[in-house]
Amino acid sequence: MTNTLLTQTLTQQGMLIRTVLKFMSPAKYYLDLTNLSRLKNSASLSALTLATLLLAACEGSDAGGSIRGGGGSPATNLVPTVTTYPVDNITGVYPDDGAVSYTINITKRDTLPNPVLKVTARIAPTSITATCSITPTGSRTLTYNASNQFSGTYEIRYNGTGKLQEGNLPGGTCGVNFIVTEDGLLENITRSITFNSEQAPMLTASLVGSGINIPESIPVRVNVRATKQDDSNTRNVTFPVAIISSSTPSCTATLDSANSQYSSAGGISTAVATYNVRPTSSPGAVSNCGDFNFTATEGSARGSVEFAETISFSIDADSDGIVDGMDNCPNTPNPDQKNSDGDANGGDACDPNDDNDGFMDDVDVDDDGDGLIEIYNATQLNMMRHNLAGTNLTLAAGGAGNSAGCGGMNAMNAPLPPCNGYELMANIDLNDLPKDSTGSNWEPVGTCDGAACSGSGAAFFSGTFSGNNFAISNLLINITTDSYGVGFFGAISPNAQVHNSHIRGGNITRTEVTSQYVGGLVGWGESATISNSSVNITTISGAESIGGLIGRGQEATISNSSATIDVIRSGIDGNYIGGLAGWGEESTISSSIATVGSIIGRTDVGGLVGRGEGARIISSVATVSSIDGKFLNIGGLVGHGDGVTINSSVATVGYMSGMQFVGGLVGNGQNAIISSSVATVGSIDGKSTYIGGLAGGGFNAIISSSLAVTNSINGTSDVGGLVGFGIPSSVTASYWDAKVVFDDA
Repeated sequence: MTNTLLTQTLTQQGMLIRTVLKFMSPAKYYLDLTNLSRLKNSASLSALTLATLLLAACEGSDAGGSIRGGGGSPATNLVPTVTTYPVDNITGVYPDDGAVSYTINITKRDTLPNPVLKVTARIAPTSITATCSITPTGSRTLTYNASNQFSGTYEIRYNGTGKLQEGNLPGGTCGVNFIVTEDGLLENITRSITFNSEQAPMLTASLVGSGINIPESIPVRVNVRATKQDDSNTRNVTFPVAIISSSTPSCTATLDSANSQYSSAGGISTAVATYNVRPTSSPGAVSNCGDFNFTATEGSARGSVEFAETISFSIDADSDGIVDGMDNCPNTPNPDQKNSDGDANGGDACDPNDDNDGFMDDVDVDDDGDGLIEIYNATQLNMMRHNLAGTNLTLAAGGAGNSAGCGGMNAMNAPLPPCNGYELMANIDLNDLPKDSTGSNWEPVGTCDGAACSGSGAAFFSGTFSGNNFAISNLLINITTDSYGVGFFGAISPNAQVHNSHIRGGNITRTEVTSQYVGGLVGWGESATISNSSVNITTISGAESIGGLIGRGQEATISNSSATIDVIRSGIDGNYIGGLAGWGEESTISSSIATVGSIIGRTDVGGLVGRGEGARIISSVATVSSIDGKFLNIGGLVGHGDGVTINSSVATVGYMSGMQFVGGLVGNGQNAIISSSVATVGSIDGKSTYIGGLAGGGFNAIISSSLAVTNSINGTSDVGGLVGFGIPSSVTASYWDAKVVFDDA
């Protein structure tokens, strides 16, 4: 036999022996005959045959080995045990943006030292129906751990494109091969994972409010709600920035705000977008522009909803919020649609003769025919002093004035009311007027005649003044000469009325001169009426009879009014100082408020009213940081309150001081009637006698359902938690704080 033939024969026999041994032996002995062609003689063949027979005879023996190239020490190399978790294939439970983790477990089955272990993970090329990926990929050279095991986790992901509308169809299948190689022995495990496609969100769209006949300047709002339909990991949802309707003429829905992520409530994940709908142009009335196709995208899937509700816009040429078809002045802003004469010429804003009185508005001083002359600017406001009765608009002192539209008959032969005052038609800044040498920009309207404020020199404002809730700002008055009656109005008559008037910003100051009856709105106003008015300025200073709203308002009626002042200050001998009214004797004050930083005076000093004998105070409040009275009758609400009636009112004061008759609510409250009222004071510092938490003096008073809360009360004698001096006529259901500390009492 030639060497070539011998080699072929031995090789064939070796392959046969190897196959037989593999199936006979549980140990899977391996006979390496790869170098059989190197055997040269029959002796070698005989030895090989003998060795083979001996190996077969030892079936089941654990003393085996390997035959490598005709020799070597006996050894056995076994294929390792390979498993995966999950054990089997996975079908249709993961969305296309998710990932599946497979764990491969490898266990060594032989005792060979330090075998080379390789694991190759790859996407199976024969099972791809989608774009798939595995991590980590490729081949890794590994070693067993101390327990002769290896465990590794792989992530399989489907990167397919999901369905673009509602529904749920399979996305694709990913096949993967795990190939384990140990010293030439190979184990191959194949798994497949079927993914679902992304399921699109479900959309609903709804109008916010009405969408019919909306002025084109005002957008219509539409809410689009996206509801998540699958369990995918995608949390973001995207709404288009703008959508144009398919209607003619068209409208545009522009994204106003949107949730960028789903939020869960009650187990339902939703995201909401708000769109502002406006016409794409303004050629005229726009109607039926509500045909929109709103969409939202979640991952690779997009949901949609048809929105076909009617949205109609109307032209608003003057942008006053009133559509032209309903606007009585379509080209002139007039949101209140006021039409004083009720004619067909349009509203007051565009009617050249608002009251049909025969006078065109450019000469008519009472355009609306209500008996009040209209004031539009600071110059006209300053003219009031030339006609204090408000019967005409007089440009200069002694002038004839313009009374066109005041009284007489209108074009329809109906009587017109005579003019008897003024009304503001706009906010007015007094800084539009020049300042004098003292820094003042305003001279009070109406004057007194000396301290008695009477006589031939008195000139009271006697008409009606309505601020129409507009504001007069930057009132600057610096008193440098002896003055009686200082404020926006210096003096008003008993018949005068001031309504809806507001002073905002400024100061009333003085040098060391006599100045009596000083108030932010009115200086002297005996028997006058003030309602729905306010003053909010920094400082008011004078010599005597000083109030935040009115200086002297004896027998006045004040309602729904307020004063907010940083400092109200009098001279060293100043009396009758109050947060709202300095002198309010016999007045009626209801639903009014004084808020003051500090009040400084000598006698008859109060948080709301300084001198308030016989006054009636109902549902009113004084809030003051400090009240510093030098002598008598100092009260948190009323200083001198002999015979005063106080009902449902409150005084809140941080600190107050005085010599005698000092009380948290009223200083001298003899003969007073106090009910359902409260005084809350941080501390009352009485320098002498007659000091009380509620009333310093309460002789013959009637007190019911009232409360005094005070941390400390100081006084030398006649000091009480409720009443200091004088036995009240009766006290029922009224209390003072038992924890109050009495100093020097």
